[in-house]
Amino acid sequence: MERDYGFEDPSAKEIYAGIRDGDMFYTMEAKFSVENLTSFVENFKAGQLQGKQKIKSEEHDHGDDDGDIKPVVAVGNDNAQSVLENPDADILVEFYAPWCGHCRALKPEYKKVAEHFVNDDSVTIAAFDATAGTVPPQFDVQGYPTLYFVPKNKKLSPIPYEGGRSAAEMIEFVEAYRTRGSDEL
Repeated sequence: MERDYGFEDPSAKEIYAGIRDGDMFYTMEAKFSVENLTSFVENFKAGQLQGKQKIKSEEHDHGDDDGDIKPVVAVGNDNAQSVLENPDADILVEFYAPWCGHCRALKPEYKKVAEHFVNDDSVTIAAFDATAGTVPPQFDVQGYPTLYFVPKNKKLSPIPYEGGRSAAEMIEFVEAYRTRGSDEL
């Protein structure tokens, strides 16, 4: 747990202090003293500290075990930033749970969407196992599956997808919202 707080050497004969708030960890950087600890706690209460989010370990494959090329890009904590914030692509991302029946029912249709866009470098179809990773804060995931469209020019303003679950409906949505040449300015 000490490593979650960013403590360099937990076995050293130093006193370290930190605060855990959900999956966020805040480390007191100053040398330990009563005054520094009091200040650290006051700054935490005032929301003036910058914490680190604990990264859950995960394996992610969107459950594809059929051996063929996987057009759906598997996203987890290790690659979420590079995939979801790729400035060169619009992204449709599914947040799923492997045990979810609705997610399993969506999977073949979602794969068809990915196959439709497989040769289009400006569109990425991605899937994020929300039970194995920490969902990025710009996404409000309350149930499974949850789909968002992330325009390449508005990475912090994802658009919830609330349409039908057929491949044709999802493709139509992506085509309607995708970034076009004049939208990129």
